[in-house]
Amino acid sequence: MLRRTVAVLAGRFGLVGVLVCGALAFAGTPAQASALNEVRVSGVQTDVSCLSSKLCVLAGYDNHGVGDLIPLLGGVPGRLSTVAGTQGIYGVSCPSASGCVALGRTSNDIGAMLISINGSGLLTKTVSVKVPSGVTLDRIACTGVHSCEVAGTDIFVSHAVEVGSWNGHTLSLHRVGAPAGSTDTVVEGVSCSGTACEVVGYAEKVAVVKGLIVTISHGKPTGLHVVPGDSLYGVSCTSATLCYASGFNQSGGLILTVKRGVASAPAHVASDLSGIACRGTACTAVGEQLPPPPTTAAFYGSLVTVSSGKVIASQLVPASGGYNSVAAARGGFFAAVGSAQGAGSEVTTG
Repeated sequence: MLRRTVAVLAGRFGLVGVLVCGALAFAGTPAQASALNEVRVSGVQTDVSCLSSKLCVLAGYDNHGVGDLIPLLGGVPGRLSTVAGTQGIYGVSCPSASGCVALGRTSNDIGAMLISINGSGLLTKTVSVKVPSGVTLDRIACTGVHSCEVAGTDIFVSHAVEVGSWNGHTLSLHRVGAPAGSTDTVVEGVSCSGTACEVVGYAEKVAVVKGLIVTISHGKPTGLHVVPGDSLYGVSCTSATLCYASGFNQSGGLILTVKRGVASAPAHVASDLSGIACRGTACTAVGEQLPPPPTTAAFYGSLVTVSSGKVIASQLVPASGGYNSVAAARGGFFAAVGSAQGAGSEVTTG
């Protein structure tokens, strides 16, 4: 199984109409062949979060390398808004229908930018904050528009994990040491339920990979758990004590049940998995997989249906070149975003 490629090329396509998914290739147990809506959008959109089952927000950067936000209403993309002073939007989190908060990569890579988004999915204001030298914050999860957890790494302190709380005005940070001897540490996901959060990622020591789970309570780290051999990319918490994580190892994709920071034995899938989004015990995980021969595409996007940590079904979406992120809303609705085949980005809703 090939390791998931994180970097994607900037696209050159403008906004186009919604396409209804045609024939699907299936991996593992076929998912129910319900209609999927697919749309291609411009730029490189790498994250998505939803205010409701009708309104979501895409985040990434445009064809000129400036951070952007795109509202997605009923599966149809609205007007793109660029965010001055950024070279990309790392992530976006919409805790309720009242609005969202996004985390931006500043143009000079100094500090961080927190971006407020209203209930219509439109940018309202930006706030630049200072962070210590060597710290990059690139993941965000909010339980309210004035209550967010951010996470990243500190390359100047033995590749430590940095976690922080944002209350709409101030940012407080806490450091968590990486496993001894780590030469590279990457944070890939964060999710919260109330005041309890889990941060996932992985640390490398030469060719040895260790998945990381950092438990946070009331904004402060309370524990670090290691999952040998696994790279963890996504996490979704459904209560203060229960989360589900996604990722992969050399054998393929993984779904792990995480209780109080401790991961269960994984459920396996063929696809390398990135994001996961859950409502209760029902989850959708996304990623990428090599298509069946004689297809020459590098990857297809993969949608995996999960119930209580068990894989129920999976399917490949040929229009997608691989998904980076997925969001869930009430009624089983989901929105997944990643690269499109050829160029640009592709969004699938269902």
